[in-house]
Amino acid sequence: MYKAEYNEIIRCLRIISREQAQILDRLKKIEIKNRIPDKLMSMKDIRIYSGLSQSTIIRAIEVGLLTPLRSEGKKLFTQNCVNDWITNRSGKCKKPAE
Repeated sequence: MYKAEYNEIIRCLRIISREQAQILDRLKKIEIKNRIPDKLMSMKDIRIYSGLSQSTIIRAIEVGLLTPLRSEGKKLFTQNCVNDWITNRSGKCKKPAE
């Protein structure tokens, strides 16, 4: 009798772990689906978003506090990078995942 109860408990635990794994898989899919991509911002967008002047933004770029994604062409920044700079963190931009 003891062995039968033990086997039943083991069987139930396996079912529970399978269900937990399925739930975790579903949660991961939902998280990936709802992930908001990092918005790209121009200098005008940063000016409107932060309320700072263009000269302040240019100074931050010149001293390396705010780094654009590319050195050539139109300067674009990720919103996370801008938020880091505004809150006095690094402001070093990384290319967004595609």
